Amino acid sequence: MPLSISKQKDREYLYFTLNGVKRVYLGTPDKPNEERVKEAIHYLDNKMKGYLEEKLRLEGYLHKEIKDLKIDYKVIFFDLDGVIYDKPWYDTSPDGAASVSSWDVLFKELGIYDAHERLKEKYLKGIYTYPEWTEAACSVLKPLIDRETFERVIKNRPLVTGAKEVFEILRKSGVKTVVITGSFYQLAERAQEELGGIDRIYAHCKFIFNKDGSVKGWEINKTDYEHKADVIGEVCKDYGIIEK
Repeated sequence: MPLSISKQKDREYLYFTLNGVKRVYLGTPDKPNEERVKEAIHYLDNKMKGYLEEKLRLEGYLHKEIKDLKIDYKVIFFDLDGVIYDKPWYDTSPDGAASVSSWDVLFKELGIYDAHERLKEKYLKGIYTYPEWTEAACSVLKPLIDRETFERVIKNRPLVTGAKEVFEILRKSGVKTVVITGSFYQLAERAQEELGGIDRIYAHCKFIFNKDGSVKGWEINKTDYEHKADVIGEVCKDYGIIEK
């Protein structure tokens, strides 16, 4: 295992081996070196992504017959977090109105998850609408986040097992695919690129960055839980599934 713990005189010291060669000191369990621990986590994220891709390739050898399956639908709609991308962890509000998403990952990456929880609580109590909640979240994030951190979070979100295979089947069957999400536009763009051309993406929040990587602003669109049905209706009209 890359992580090792050395005990000396009743104290524990953390070490991490990168690429099987470089041994990095991470500090102690009670006083870890934050930057080095993040480096180790980033290393593991990349390793896990590589292993997952190999796993999917091997599974594809066992299920070749599925690739010839035909689907008799005109359009299929997808959410993003928990559907195309795996849930960060399984925790949600009792009514399912605020499930864990990439918003949680971003706040946790910045070490301000408590702030996210306080904002989420206001939404669950009806003090904020979903757009008001995310506007407030963006205001909190603006002075703390930069393009590099944001793009790293987006890049490291893992696809669910079988996502590429499902979209390959739908594409070959001529089915239109549409993503509607309360998450980030850049994450939906990544899905569109990696899954071979999702036909349309509708995302709630798009961060806009300055040349120096700082946050310039953001766009908030009504693609949250309460407004998804409206978007579905408009798309179905465009595709001639329902009358305009």
